[in-house]
Amino acid sequence: MKATLNQIEEINPRCNAIILLRDKEELLQEARDADMAPRKGWLHGIPIAVKDISNTKGIATTMGGSRLSKNFVPNFDDPFVRNMKRAGAIIIGKTNTPENGLGSHTYNERWGTTKNPFNLKKSAGGSSGGAGVAVSTRMLVLADGTDMMGSLRNPAGWNAIYSHRPTAGRIRGSKASSKNPLPYPTSTVGPMARTPIDCAMLLETMSDGDFNASSVWNVEESRKSIRIGWLGDWGGRLPMENGVLELCLGALRELEEHGDATVEDISHEIFPFEDLWENWNRVRFATVAALFSETFNMDVILGNNSPIKEELKWEIEQGMQVTEDDLLEAKRIGISYAKALDEVFDRYDVLALPSSQVFPFPQEWKWPKEIEAQPMDTYHRWMAVCVPVTFGGLPCSTIPAGFGDTGLPTGIQLFGRRHEDAQTLRLADAYHELVDWPSRVAFEPKEDVILSWTK
Repeated sequence: MKATLNQIEEINPRCNAIILLRDKEELLQEARDADMAPRKGWLHGIPIAVKDISNTKGIATTMGGSRLSKNFVPNFDDPFVRNMKRAGAIIIGKTNTPENGLGSHTYNERWGTTKNPFNLKKSAGGSSGGAGVAVSTRMLVLADGTDMMGSLRNPAGWNAIYSHRPTAGRIRGSKASSKNPLPYPTSTVGPMARTPIDCAMLLETMSDGDFNASSVWNVEESRKSIRIGWLGDWGGRLPMENGVLELCLGALRELEEHGDATVEDISHEIFPFEDLWENWNRVRFATVAALFSETFNMDVILGNNSPIKEELKWEIEQGMQVTEDDLLEAKRIGISYAKALDEVFDRYDVLALPSSQVFPFPQEWKWPKEIEAQPMDTYHRWMAVCVPVTFGGLPCSTIPAGFGDTGLPTGIQLFGRRHEDAQTLRLADAYHELVDWPSRVAFEPKEDVILSWTK
């Protein structure tokens, strides 16, 4: 606890990843009590900060500084938080997230912007940006995050760490919506850490034992060569910043060269991407609108002096225009996509895509307006690369791909069939043993840099 609080005191003022930090003396006393108590589990005495859209008993949940939730202090823990406490974790505070957890860039009016430790002028990603930075800078040993459309994946890639988006529905507690026509939730919580094994261990705890972490390392198949299908830019449908595809494919070749995998370039359109995009948005918008209409006065939410940010207001307005026929079409497309995936997974164990279409962008941007001169028609189009995983409800381990020419990191999504979480985590672990990017990162006492990397 002393080491954690000292690291936070030194590092956090520069990157703004951890918020709502509890009183130091209270935390030290809890640590002393843990020293004297019987061991609860593998997290006994480990300090953890929870993403600020999940509920923690006695600690405010501000939903990323939302004016709708600014005074809310829950008297309960979300199920996965309760599970971590049962394993011995000490909850020390929260990690920063964008308002209402919306968007893949962590900034809000109340808590400010979380900065990328490899360049403090750049975005840390989101919406689990605070968690990603806290883990990469050693303020936390591991963390939780949530993911609807890349919120675990982009921050992991942009902070050179690992994350795992579990098979949708594996972890209890995701907010449900009657408007969701898919047979699984659109969002899920999941782990972030500096090793895939820590991700596996935390996933087991968060899921209350629904996942067995030993399945990642305690099997003979763990070193069997895995067939990877590299999807690249999905047949040209996903605009990519220069350098992203080359860096990611080069990282996968490391696995191939050492015999842990065979990589085949299948960067054609395995399913019409615009069908995925259009129907995912129908589900997303309708779900978001339903959740807010069930909780808040929509006349206030959508009024001239709306208390929510413009991107969320736009999403709700879009969602209110989604019809039942639209949702039936989304369900039909979901079934067709599942069948197409079955055919692809008959040939490949794991599929791979970049975790983001761009490298970290300037922190003062709200979102990239274009990629390589191609305009982005919505505020979230630049993260469209995350839709194939979310729409399929698939398990996805994000691994660090390394660093581009400007010294900024990105990552790779490794995803497989539903419920085969161990498969992607095993591959991530094999990759980690080869390159171990988190251990090749060092603290750098420069004005605009906290972390640097070594070749």
